Amino acid sequence: MAVGLRLSLLFGLAAFLVVVLALLRQHRLSLRYTLVWLVSLVAMLFALGFPNLFARLGALLGIVDMVNAVFLLQGFFVMLILLSLTAVVSHLSERNKALTQEMALLERRLRELEENEGTSDVPR
Repeated sequence: MAVGLRLSLLFGLAAFLVVVLALLRQHRLSLRYTLVWLVSLVAMLFALGFPNLFARLGALLGIVDMVNAVFLLQGFFVMLILLSLTAVVSHLSERNKALTQEMALLERRLRELEENEGTSDVPR
């Protein structure tokens, strides 16, 4: 890999790290997601720092071309991020359902209390 390309990729990864840490500091990204992004950043840095080792690993997996190994790594991390987000959406969906049911029960209880208050003979 050419030195200029390596430096460009390193600069891009450094900018990516700054953006992720800024989002974390501004509380726009939770620690859980920050860790997922940081793990992918470390993997990209590892592949950038040791391309021969990465090529050997690709050869062990039967990948002939280095570009295909990069796409495989990228696909793996996209799947990891999608799995993480799917788990969060699933949890939020269940939580939303539970809160909606709880709110309906509370509204029903409030209506019952208001009806009982209106029919009560005890003056206020």
